[in-house]
Amino acid sequence: MLLYSCTSPAEHSNPLDPKSPAFSANGAINGTVTGYYQPFRPLANVEVRLSPQPLLAFTDEKGEFSFRDLPPRDYEIAARHPGYAAETLAVSVPQRQSVMATIRLNGLPKVDSVAIVTARVALQPDSTTFFLDIAATASDPDGANDVRRLTLMASDFAFSDTLAPVGRTGVWQRRFRADELPNVPLPAWAGHALHISAEDFLRQQTTAGPFFIARVIQEAPETIAPVADSLVTRTPLRFIWRNNPVAYPHTHEVEIFRINAGFPSFFAAIRRITAGNNNAVYPGGLLPPSGQYFWTVKIVDEFGNWSRSKEAAFRVQRP
Repeated sequence: MLLYSCTSPAEHSNPLDPKSPAFSANGAINGTVTGYYQPFRPLANVEVRLSPQPLLAFTDEKGEFSFRDLPPRDYEIAARHPGYAAETLAVSVPQRQSVMATIRLNGLPKVDSVAIVTARVALQPDSTTFFLDIAATASDPDGANDVRRLTLMASDFAFSDTLAPVGRTGVWQRRFRADELPNVPLPAWAGHALHISAEDFLRQQTTAGPFFIARVIQEAPETIAPVADSLVTRTPLRFIWRNNPVAYPHTHEVEIFRINAGFPSFFAAIRRITAGNNNAVYPGGLLPPSGQYFWTVKIVDEFGNWSRSKEAAFRVQRP
């Protein structure tokens, strides 16, 4: 009787015992979300979703997340964060094991600002050319050096072309000459949408816009004096021009260039001349050094668009 009582069924209370009510074959996923490039900076508050088990977690300040009590099977982890490309990762969870997962998110390039300026230049003897100046700033969560390309797009004209980086400052610029634009006069571009596409070195792209040309100035001032290589020997050196009627807010700007060894170089400027004025005196009331010069006068509107007169040559002979 004693022998029989010692061989009664086991209780199976050990949770490691597959026959125990406390036994679980489930596992877990412990993960980290970081930036794409070294030093792999951890990303906080990243949305992490698990499927087909419908679970949601957010990373902490160390970029860490976890999913517990997962039946053994294959899963997909999807990570999403503003300013970054979404990423997915396939993970297999074995029975009663914890799996480590690392997800690296690529920051998306972004166009932060865009300035669009048009220019009209009157040429000798009697012609005109237009320019389109584009300046943009761009950034990327992975650093400005990860911005690979900025592209101007004018879909109405089936046109696109790239801007050029200015050093490593995040600034991109381009002056488009008339012959670099589609066979559509620049004044006809007003009212048509422009977009700027930013691309990083992983070929991820974002698009900003629409942007619009505010104005293409058609009016141009006309130089009156000094002109025709006239000789200036006395002060004050006064620049005089004839205005066309202009109905929008604007100022004038005189630019003076000196000719050295046959090549012009910028010498001085008189800026923000009140609308309606038709003359300006060389700064300081003195004469510039003796030599060959030419000057121009611009109309500049409130958006920075401008129209420039023809060049007018003069000479200075100081006493």
